[in-house]
Amino acid sequence: MSPKLIKYLSIIFSFVNLVFSFLVFDSMRKQSVIVNDVSKGTVSYSSSDLGSLFTFFPNVSTTTIPLINYKAYYLWQEKMPDEAINLYKSAPKINPYLHFSDYMLAQIFLSKKQFDSALFFAKKAFYGWPKKVEHYKVYNDVLVQKKDTLAIIQAYDYIDSIFANRDMYKTDFISSFAEAKIKYLIKYDSLINVSPKLLEGSWQRVLEFEGGKLQYYPNSEIKFDNKFYFTDNKKYYYSLKKDSIYLSPIFNENYILSRFHIKLSEKYSSIILNSELANGKKDIKVFKKVK
Repeated sequence: MSPKLIKYLSIIFSFVNLVFSFLVFDSMRKQSVIVNDVSKGTVSYSSSDLGSLFTFFPNVSTTTIPLINYKAYYLWQEKMPDEAINLYKSAPKINPYLHFSDYMLAQIFLSKKQFDSALFFAKKAFYGWPKKVEHYKVYNDVLVQKKDTLAIIQAYDYIDSIFANRDMYKTDFISSFAEAKIKYLIKYDSLINVSPKLLEGSWQRVLEFEGGKLQYYPNSEIKFDNKFYFTDNKKYYYSLKKDSIYLSPIFNENYILSRFHIKLSEKYSSIILNSELANGKKDIKVFKKVK
């Protein structure tokens, strides 16, 4: 090969290398914005923008996630989940090992309340790539909706078998397991207003689960007679007006200290006290008669 030809080939190779290096650099710069969007659930571009933002090269991100996933993410954010699903299902052909598409599909089906499909993809994402804590969290989110406490325990045990340190997973395990158990709590309906006669006696706070299981709170007993309400060695006047109970100090029956919504479930023989906390959230407590 002549020196002249070698020189021309070197120039061509250098030029091609320069073009590809620029394409990679430009893609990385744009990816940083998009990756931040995905991690925070925000939107900086539209799905139509991505066609002009990225060229044919490279077709994967710096973490080898197929770039088509990012377009699917924006389609989902633009309320086009079916179009996003189609793209996510084609992405694993480019890189099937990270299970990013499975993770995103699990989120989409979870948002659509299609829990069986969400479970299929969340399980693939978690067991296929468990080192990604987000895969573990979305799997737990689906298991909570399925009320599958056994699978939540199994997933946490699986983490224990492969990682020496599972602190990142512990908090999510505790909250997910507790939330799944709460899903088994009875949903009270057919509630009626109470009367002083129905209230008379001692009541203890409980968690009431499907199947009739009761979990009593310790030191949570309250008591009513025809005039007074007793709790924690304190005594109040009370009055009932439709679905509300009003508490007053014993030295001034006309002064209202607090008000709660109160209903009775005839089906479960339980009273439900409902108050509003300072942050606007509801504080619902259920009581069973014990005396």
